[in-house]
Amino acid sequence: WENYYRYINNHIIPELGSYTLKELCANPDKIQSLYSKLTELGRAPATIRKVHQIIHNCLEQAKKNKLISSNPSEYTTLPKLEDKEARAMSIEEMTKFIDLLLLNRIKHTVIGPKWRAAFLTLLGTGLREGEILALKWDSIDFRNRTLTVKETLARTKQGLVFKPPKTKKSKRTNPLPFDVVIALRLHRIYQRKEKINAGKIYKDMNLVFATSIGTPIGPRNFSRKYESL
Repeated sequence: WENYYRYINNHIIPELGSYTLKELCANPDKIQSLYSKLTELGRAPATIRKVHQIIHNCLEQAKKNKLISSNPSEYTTLPKLEDKEARAMSIEEMTKFIDLLLLNRIKHTVIGPKWRAAFLTLLGTGLREGEILALKWDSIDFRNRTLTVKETLARTKQGLVFKPPKTKKSKRTNPLPFDVVIALRLHRIYQRKEKINAGKIYKDMNLVFATSIGTPIGPRNFSRKYESL
């Protein structure tokens, strides 16, 4: 899928593409350096684990083909998942989940444009949950197929609060896969209808993903929806 090509072309090949299998086996720190760089760039731990999964699976296949005697990715340290992030899906699990999202149906239940777009965006960009929920329409450039992270949504004692990213590097612009762009456009059409139906009670905050009356979706509710699929 396009997201995997992006991980490979944007991260793995630029950092590791010039090394032979023998060199990687002798220097596992080269792989570790990639993970450290992604952390510095503000990538979510789950995203780094997806990158690791791709590298690990490729090297594991090389090991099975007896091209190398051991898998150097096994000697690396991965960042801990934050805020009870779910474990990274395997490639097979993610591919199946994406296929079902694109079919707009999971467990014989119609997902709906909003959740379909939300989860495709989550998987297609590697954004954190709070970053997804804080997205506003003016952060999406449909013409250039990019998305800019400007805020994050967090629950505090005062309720749901929009906060700036923790670091300057966390404020970033990500490319959007074609399927994600299509899903977002469709969701926007349905959101406009939802706004008309709600009438005066709709609180327009320009959020990409909002409740039926325009207010922010709580992180817990988002997680529950994800886990229910």
